[in-house]
Amino acid sequence: MAVAQLYVKDTGVWLKDLEYVWVPAKVLSPPEDGFLVVEREDKPGQEIKLSFSDPPPLQNPDILVGQNDLTTLSYLHEPAVLHSLKVRFLQSHIIYTYCGIVLVAMNPYQQLPIYGSEIMSAYNGQEMGEMDPHLFAVAEEAYRKMSRENLNQSVIVSGESGAGKTVSAKYTMRYFATVGGASAETHVEKKVLASNPIMEAIGNAKTIRNDNSSRFGKYLEIGFSKGHQIIGAFMRTYLLEKSRVVNQSQDERNYHIFYQLCASRHTPDLQGLGLDIAENFAYTSAGSCTQIKDIDDNYEFTQTLEALRQLGFSPDMQRHIFVLVAAVLHLGSVGIVELVDENGEVQAEASMVPQGDAHIGLVAEQLGVDMADLQKWLCNRRIVTDTESLVIPLNLKQATNARDGLSKHLYALMFDWVVEQINCALKASTKHHVFIGVLDIYGFETFDVNSFEQFCINYANEKLQQQFNQHVFKLEQQEYILEAIEWSFIDFYDNQPCIDLIENKLGIMDLLDETCKLPEASDSQLIQKLYNAHESKSSHFSKPRTSRSSFCVHHYANIVEYESEGFVEKNTDSLVNEHLKLLKASKHKMVANMFLNQEAAVAKVAKAAAMKNKRKGQGMISKPTVGLQFQESLKGLMSTLNSTSPHYIRCIKPNDLKSSFMYDPQRVVQQLRACGVLETIRISAAGYPSRWVYEDFIHRYLMLLPSGQIRRDDMRAMCTSILERTIKDPEKYRFGKTKIFFRAGQVAYLEMIRSKRLHDSSVMIQKHIRGWLQMKKYKRLRLATILIQSHARGLVARRLASFLRRTKAAIRIQKKVRGFLQRSWYHKLRRGVLLVQNRFRGTCARKTYQHLVWDSKACVIQKHVRGWMARRAYRRSQRKLILAQCCVRRWLARRELKRLKIEARSVAHLQKLNKGMENKVIELQQKLTDQISSNSGWAERFHRLEELLSSEKAQRGEVAKRVKVLEAELEEVRRAKTTVEEELNMERQKREKGLKLHEQQLQSVNHQVSILQDALKEAEKTKETISLLEQSYRQLESEHSDLREHHQRMLRDYSALEQKCSDLEQNQATANQFKMMNPPSPAPSSVDLTAASSVADIRGLTPSSSPVPPEGIVMNGVRSHLDFNSIVLVAEQADAHKLTTNGTGALLEELQRKEEEFQRKWEGEEGRRKEVEGRNAELEEKLAHLRAQWDAERVALETEKGQLTREVESLREVGHQADGFQKLQQEVERLSKENASLKEQLSALTPTLTPTPVTATTAPAATTTPPPDATPPAPMPTVVPPSTVPPVAPKQLEGPSVKDTLSLQKQLSSESPRRPRPAPESSYLGIFSWQDKDLHLLLNTLVMDLKMEGVEGTSPCIAAHLIFMCLRYPDHCRKEKQATEFLQGVIKGIQLVTTQHQKDPQMLAFWLANTMQLSVDLRQYGGENQHAQTKNCLSNFDLTEYHHLLNDRAMDIYNRIIKLSQEKIQPLVVPCMLEYEGLPGMTSSKPVGRRKGDNKGKPDVPKLTVRNLIHTLEGIVGTLERAHVDHSVIVQFLKQLFYYINGQMLNNILLRREMCHWARGIQIGFNLSQLEEWCRKKGLAEASVLAEIAPVYQTCKLLQMKKTDVKEITSVCSQLNPLQIQKILTLYVNDLEAPVPNSVLKEVARMGGDHTNPSQLMINLQHMYSVALPTSSPDVNFQELTLPSTLKANFLTKI
Repeated sequence: MAVAQLYVKDTGVWLKDLEYVWVPAKVLSPPEDGFLVVEREDKPGQEIKLSFSDPPPLQNPDILVGQNDLTTLSYLHEPAVLHSLKVRFLQSHIIYTYCGIVLVAMNPYQQLPIYGSEIMSAYNGQEMGEMDPHLFAVAEEAYRKMSRENLNQSVIVSGESGAGKTVSAKYTMRYFATVGGASAETHVEKKVLASNPIMEAIGNAKTIRNDNSSRFGKYLEIGFSKGHQIIGAFMRTYLLEKSRVVNQSQDERNYHIFYQLCASRHTPDLQGLGLDIAENFAYTSAGSCTQIKDIDDNYEFTQTLEALRQLGFSPDMQRHIFVLVAAVLHLGSVGIVELVDENGEVQAEASMVPQGDAHIGLVAEQLGVDMADLQKWLCNRRIVTDTESLVIPLNLKQATNARDGLSKHLYALMFDWVVEQINCALKASTKHHVFIGVLDIYGFETFDVNSFEQFCINYANEKLQQQFNQHVFKLEQQEYILEAIEWSFIDFYDNQPCIDLIENKLGIMDLLDETCKLPEASDSQLIQKLYNAHESKSSHFSKPRTSRSSFCVHHYANIVEYESEGFVEKNTDSLVNEHLKLLKASKHKMVANMFLNQEAAVAKVAKAAAMKNKRKGQGMISKPTVGLQFQESLKGLMSTLNSTSPHYIRCIKPNDLKSSFMYDPQRVVQQLRACGVLETIRISAAGYPSRWVYEDFIHRYLMLLPSGQIRRDDMRAMCTSILERTIKDPEKYRFGKTKIFFRAGQVAYLEMIRSKRLHDSSVMIQKHIRGWLQMKKYKRLRLATILIQSHARGLVARRLASFLRRTKAAIRIQKKVRGFLQRSWYHKLRRGVLLVQNRFRGTCARKTYQHLVWDSKACVIQKHVRGWMARRAYRRSQRKLILAQCCVRRWLARRELKRLKIEARSVAHLQKLNKGMENKVIELQQKLTDQISSNSGWAERFHRLEELLSSEKAQRGEVAKRVKVLEAELEEVRRAKTTVEEELNMERQKREKGLKLHEQQLQSVNHQVSILQDALKEAEKTKETISLLEQSYRQLESEHSDLREHHQRMLRDYSALEQKCSDLEQNQATANQFKMMNPPSPAPSSVDLTAASSVADIRGLTPSSSPVPPEGIVMNGVRSHLDFNSIVLVAEQADAHKLTTNGTGALLEELQRKEEEFQRKWEGEEGRRKEVEGRNAELEEKLAHLRAQWDAERVALETEKGQLTREVESLREVGHQADGFQKLQQEVERLSKENASLKEQLSALTPTLTPTPVTATTAPAATTTPPPDATPPAPMPTVVPPSTVPPVAPKQLEGPSVKDTLSLQKQLSSESPRRPRPAPESSYLGIFSWQDKDLHLLLNTLVMDLKMEGVEGTSPCIAAHLIFMCLRYPDHCRKEKQATEFLQGVIKGIQLVTTQHQKDPQMLAFWLANTMQLSVDLRQYGGENQHAQTKNCLSNFDLTEYHHLLNDRAMDIYNRIIKLSQEKIQPLVVPCMLEYEGLPGMTSSKPVGRRKGDNKGKPDVPKLTVRNLIHTLEGIVGTLERAHVDHSVIVQFLKQLFYYINGQMLNNILLRREMCHWARGIQIGFNLSQLEEWCRKKGLAEASVLAEIAPVYQTCKLLQMKKTDVKEITSVCSQLNPLQIQKILTLYVNDLEAPVPNSVLKEVARMGGDHTNPSQLMINLQHMYSVALPTSSPDVNFQELTLPSTLKANFLTKI
């Protein structure tokens, strides 16, 4: 493939630009005659002609731009890197990008929510490259390699000032501290993090480029144990910028600690230091900047102080630091002026400290030296010769330099001392197994004026760059070897010559040290030596043309010109000897020790340097120079880094204005060149930079292969076929074991072929579609033409047929007219004759018929009138009775409503006082079922009303029939109209009476309507009362939920503390101790009960029960009134129709019209009646709900008082128990002693208290009753029924006398010792008897040694029921101490068993079910609860207070099962729900060149599907169901798991770019539907459960929907906050769609302002929902429960 083939028309290229470095352009025409014509995209129409001898760089395809790894770019060059970083930084707001093994971090200059604990959890355990690039991914990679390979690791963070090195190093250490938390109580990881505020305070300062710039290098080694937990740390520092102490540039500050002390000068810890505002000190006001925007120095000082305390700095040590810092401040403000002699003349060669200087005294006091000596030696120095010692005065400049040198030295010593103390605090007690080092070091620096500090920094970066190049080259070659591909040596830039120029013999550092040895060393001597030695001999050294005091070094990043002024002085770092002597003799021991220790350290280094020089044949030196010390420390650092596996983080500063998300390409490319990123690109481009996994390559380029050559079973063969057809040169690619390696540009060429294939396919599809459209259009026109022709021909034919029809019709009309005229004349003649006959015959017949009709009508009228009068009288009396009933019932209803309002107000008051109604929701559900059953009665009434309506319709049908009959009769009456005119007046009177009757009926209807309206008003008032009650109920419910969640959260914290305590003991020793001693914890003391009762008094009293109004006393009256009214109206309508049947014609017409009018009114009234009935039904439902609610609240409030008291006591108990393991041990020892003493007392009383065994005889007369003062006997095979035993008084429990015991023994000895028959099963009491000595054996049998397999097939929760049956025995015998000891032992035993089996889900589920059931039994059958099965209730003791302890145990077990389940499903969620593609042919685009190649050599793992996750969930739920856990708890358990699954999925989607694709959204939605279908099959598809995965469902919809409709996006994604929506839209990728515009993202953020917690990006996976444990269960027949034979509990006897 020729290069010219790539430069086709419209191909994107890059052109150089002075302002933007590189700008995009397009090729206008292919290269011809050695020239290429292009056009800049920002300047359309302007053609540029370029020489093709040096072709411009090509642009990458759009699919490659913005990828996670820069090395995956097909064209690897500088403009491609710049553009990709710009796209990710500005468009996607992504600050992290991989570049091979380097993580490029852009400083966003604003806080981003990407460093929380949820992000750490998401990256924990993930392979590098599976998630989006992040700082935590590099840290996780280092931690994983350390744990897997047991090799030391290092993370190298570099960059220039303001690039974000300090923040990156801080978060890296925070990640290591989180994933490698120390197990001991020293909390080393917290101390490691606490070192950051201290080092930032004393080593960071504000510069022009950065507000928190580190002015020193730091390497922190974090030591890990064999268990990969942090056990210690060690810190090394490099090249502190001491010159900043005495001088700062404009708009810069000194170190933060100075300003923190000045801002907190009024703090008691800083009193007596003479501090003032920062503007009044010379060292803090030199840069004219004492404040940093948005930084509170006072608050930062408190953070520093807290960090010092956390690292173990004593108050004296803290005071020492503050005194030294204050001394440096005051020393800088000491005024030094030229000496004035006695004559008042100024001596320029001498200087002095003015008398009365306020600062000199404070300095002398704080340093513990004599003020006069300090004044003297600040302005003089001593020269010692062989014969004498001379004191020489210093001029003003020399004295000022000496003072500043002392200040710098003091601060440097203080800095080193603090680092040493931090290392002592972080030192591990044992040697670490491996370590991870975090290097936070300055990047390559170049300024307008570069001095000695910049030279040392750039020298260090040269060494680091050399190590970086070698490591990158090594990894590149290892990749080729591992993939078994042929490769040739890759040449890379080696900066060893530049390093030799600096550090070799006669190098810059060597010549600098040599110059410093001279007596009168100067910078000019140094520069002359450098010129003579290297000007023409080294290609990396040059002499500037315009300066004679500077030199240039050709570094790997740039050519830097160094100004030699100050080199000698800074390298020597000399200090006046008198200053050293003065401070070594300080009164303050810490100050003196600092200088003595520093002198010893300098002597040690000088000795080592002397030995080295001696080996080289050089002379001795007295003191090591700064350059030599830095060179030795750098050598040690490089040795350490070379012994570790390095990981690189390059921090880039995008602009110099510190503006958020602003990109300056010139500054960025300068830093990319300096930090080695472009060198990494160059090394990668020299080999095979583009690498594709076979599966991903087939997924992308399968369209380039003919369908006949597709072989799914051989991916490599398919890839070979594709490449042989597309790339003819086999040297452009290589086949590895798992990947295909491409030369630079080949992937872009494949993308071009793929785009062409897509374009050709699109053209082909368009051709066929357009042909189909034209064919469809032609067919439609042809059909239209045929249709028009057929219509035209039909029109002509119809016209002809019409003409023929008219002609035939005219002939027929003529025939008919003529016949008609003849017939008319005949009929007229015939009608005249017939008329005469009819008149005569009719007159005779009508007279006869009239007499008959009059007789019959008179009878009918009399009958109806008499019936109507009787019915009217009956209805009047009936209405009066109904009215009276309504008034009475309304009065009763109002009185009842008033009482209900009063009770409602009292209930609301009690609800405010009694917060936390735990059982209300469950009781309301039970009431709901009762309400459903009562609604069935309403359904029957509704059916009766429907039957009434059908009968009414039938009556209307009969009326319609009668109307037809009347119409027939009306025709006959019209014929006789002339004969009945005289009777019209009488009928009119009857009509008027009928109208009056109708009016009266209407008035009665209106009266009934008014009554109904009054009832509706009353109903509205009742409805308002109900709404107030509902509102109060919701408020109480929310308060109760908060209280329960708080209690459960405290319980989880207590469980965590308890777990830590139990881990310190051996489980076997704990079990033995439990078996050997009595359960501790005595019964609640009277003080606790008094406190509980006082709490109950404060909470409020239980509402007094008041009678509930009888069912239907108000509403049934209204309903019956409505039913009767409907019946009356139907009857009246029927009567009206009956009246019409007897009227004549006019009366019938009038009545018919009136009937229609009345029918319309009736229909209106019927609609109104139905509306009233509907409202009445609603009112009745509300009232019924109110009654049910009141009943539930009345019952709940009775139990709420005790419950709240116990919850308060439990919270108090949890708070006391969480004080520490030491208190628990003391409590165990105290209880053990108490148990021992009780055992001794019990053994002493046993001979006296224990009677002889008693047997019952078969004869009734022989049955004896024990005396009333006898104690209940010990367990026996047969016991006298409790009905025959008289009640025992409390005083009798104190024990029988010896006389009574002897008489009882004599009496019992006279009985015949027959063995009685066992009592029938029905006569059992449901109690197991046992002896005190068998307490431990009983606890071991029922708790400690109980196995789930031993009780399978028995009754559900058999262990809880057996424990309760054993607990009933001491209650039956009134042994309160025995009952409490047994119950407390059960609780302790459950705790130990669940702790020992904390990894066994079956055992945990078994004890979860039994613990909840035991708590329910105590609540249901104990205390004041009056249960239906009173025979099973505890009769003597109230042990309900223990049920909350059992609930706490149940919550602890529940949390353990949740944790185990989450650990089990955690590795399945992502591959099963996100990566599995269950829909064939619906695959999403995958990232190009993913970094999953790191898993080479690992065996193939079988692909996971949704069925794997469902199978795991089914196993978890099945375990709970087999253990008979309550269904409501399983639903809540599944809700918590679904929340965890949703969080895992959503967090991964937000951190993985390839997941944000429309096809992936369809696949994830399909997987979720399978999970939802499984829930429905299991009967667990509760709304609360499925609601937990709603955010992921909405994410899938967001990926599939249109991305421009902001309103639709915010409405669909109601469960996602704006930050999550923005992140998903930003990461959305699709080859055929443009990225989502920024305007849409901003609009989403603006419209989503109402979402809760908009700043939370990730889902908190540690969140736990509050759990509502069951409070009741179906009644248990304890009398029929038997002891399983597998328990072998022969010591238990059923009573």
